[in-house]
Formats: sequence, C-alpha cells, structure tokens
Amino acid sequence: MNDVVKCMLERRSIRKYNPKPITDEQLKTILEAWLYAPNAGGRQSPLIVVCRNEQINTALGNINKSAFCGQMSTKTAYVSKNQLSIADNASIISAFYDAPIVLHLFSLKNFLYASADCYAVAVNITLAAYSLGIGSCIVARAKETFASQYRPGNPQKMGYQQWV
Repeated sequence: MNDVVKCMLERRSIRKYNPKPITDEQLKTILEAWLYAPNAGGRQSPLIVVCRNEQINTALGNINKSAFCGQMSTKTAYVSKNQLSIADNASIISAFYDAPIVLHLFSLKNFLYASADCYAVAVNITLAAYSLGIGSCIVARAKETFASQYRPGNPQKMGYQQWV
C-alpha cells in the first residue's frame, strides 16, 4: 500500500500526550507540510504560530474549551470512548489536552476560503506528524478563542488586524 494512503487510513486523533517535546527537526518537517497543503489559488495564506509555553497553552486551552461548552450533547453522541475529549468528560481542563506544543492556525479575515485553507493545512500537519510517530489532534474554535474577552493581548496591537 502507498505510504501516504497508509498514513491517511491509520492516523487517529490523539488526546494523550507524552510531555517530552518534539525535536526542532521534527517540528521543521511538520511545518514544511504546511507549505504543500492545497489552498485556494495556491495562496498558502494561513499563518501558524507555534507555542511551546505550557502556561500559555493551558490558558488558551481553557478559553478554547469555554468556547465549546454547550455545543454538543454527549447523551446522544460521543467523540471517543478510548481517548475522552472535552465533549465526553467535563473534568478535562484544557481543550489542548496538555500537549507540550500547540500550533495555532490563523487565516486572513473575511477571505472566502479561510476556513477551508486552514483545515487543509491542519490535515497536512497531522499526516506529517503521524508519519514521524507523533500524535496530534485538530482542535477547532481558534476564532472564538482569540475573539473572546479573555484572549491574551489585543490582536490589533500585535499587528494581527488583518488576521482572525
């Protein structure tokens, strides 16, 4: 079987992480996959911010979780029986599941294909991570996280006025 197809068939969302960080070389390989994701018009416009800071990732994961609350009823559906998600277990504190590194994807504001482009990048990243033996999980709601009243800093002051 083709290695790419094998990765697509075998990769699963992982919500339990080894606290040991990935190497810079592994990160470089994963980020390179971003550049080859199919994007509208070949623009490659999504921006990725890499965060290895545990406190920031926990804080943003908490904000992200609060943006999720009430969106899904676990009475009729569940995300995973093997690796519980924030939808399955309210005691999970961070939507980033204590991952030692979090990649935040941003897209151009009001761009028609912004979400689709980010998802294509996210898929490439997760496949690249899996191919290196690294678990990953796509967590949505970045727009809600960074637009919330609890967001860290002011995006306009940070030069991100055209993003998010």
